[in-house]
Amino acid sequence: MDGVVGYILSVVVIPALVAAAVASIALVTPLRRRAWAVECFPAMAVALAFLVSFTNELGWTAVARQVITIEGDDAPFERWHRLGLAALMLMVGAVCIVAARMRMPRGGAPIVTMVALGIAGALAAQFVQFPQPTLLKQLGLAALVLAAGVALPLAGGAIYWIAWGAFGIVAALAGLGGFASLAVMCGAVSVASLLIAILAAIGGKFAKDAKPMEAAGAPLVVCAVMLALAARCGDAYDQSQTPDWLWWLVPLVPGFALIFTKQALRAPSIAAATFWRTLGAALVGVAILGAALAIDASKASGSDDADDPYADMYGG
Repeated sequence: MDGVVGYILSVVVIPALVAAAVASIALVTPLRRRAWAVECFPAMAVALAFLVSFTNELGWTAVARQVITIEGDDAPFERWHRLGLAALMLMVGAVCIVAARMRMPRGGAPIVTMVALGIAGALAAQFVQFPQPTLLKQLGLAALVLAAGVALPLAGGAIYWIAWGAFGIVAALAGLGGFASLAVMCGAVSVASLLIAILAAIGGKFAKDAKPMEAAGAPLVVCAVMLALAARCGDAYDQSQTPDWLWWLVPLVPGFALIFTKQALRAPSIAAATFWRTLGAALVGVAILGAALAIDASKASGSDDADDPYADMYGG
């Protein structure tokens, strides 16, 4: 039991706390009044949670061997390990995106975000591959990154609340599919997103001129890429009966914040608006998870009956 607790602390709790500590630099300090800080640090924290979980699970060599040859390293090269390198690159990318957006004239920041998202999708398609890659699958991965980037702005200020649920769904589906490593890594990002959302709410209460959380710039790019990569990875290695389309639907969950758009726009406070946006995404997320569990249970039951020569006896 102690081993299990220690493992969970190492690959979920500690990475989430490290990420929250980084995000807190901007969320509960005077930097909360700086838009660049509110954009940069939480975005970096999301990628950092995955990276720390990844390295605690597999070691830094799993990241390093993606770009250099390590003497004496005889561990197997696994395609999905590129996700660790992607998380590291997204941390660097978050800083670059924020810096570029700050230098743009008024109205130019969204252009930087769109360009960054396009570059991220292209790089993901080029360098992140899973078993049996094809041109169509790689183009599909790029399209999924872009689709997630279109869906995320609809989350508005609820981006980290919704990321909490979205990464949690990927973690649950990965666990269902027998991919424990991906499950704990996405679980770490999910917990980190929750902590970031809570810190943002606390910081906003104590600073009247606090900059709002927005689903734009670095947070949008980081969350879109991480969600798309994690969902595609889980689908590629899935050993359950979960259909491909359910996996691919998860990165689009933030877009369902629009279900209660009218209520969010009429909400008397930021907290109320955040609640309505989160509720729409949460309902769809729960439906996806419920459908995956039901489909897997149904197909598993059907398979058991087919293998049982006595299944038709006594009206069975």
